Amino acid sequence: MGRGCREHVHDGPSGTEEEYSEREHLLQDSVDLIDQSHSRKRMLKEEKLAKVEKRESDELEEARFALDKAEREARLELDKRDSENQWKLFQGTLGVLRSFVPKQ
Repeated sequence: MGRGCREHVHDGPSGTEEEYSEREHLLQDSVDLIDQSHSRKRMLKEEKLAKVEKRESDELEEARFALDKAEREARLELDKRDSENQWKLFQGTLGVLRSFVPKQ
């Protein structure tokens, strides 16, 4: 009985090769799950960051488009005013030149 108890007590805490293998397998599964979880979190974070960057890029592009449009409209308005002023100057010059020509 004494020897049997010792063997039983000795075998219990140390475990069998199969138990060690199972523990190692479970531990590796746990490590793999943790790694997968970290990878998934990192991927989700990168996707979220990419979406934010895309949205910011789109907003910047819209702002550039609006600025370009406003600049074109301002140039067109200035060109229109310039043309009107040139026409007025031409009419004024023509009036002055006509004043030098004697009337018949």
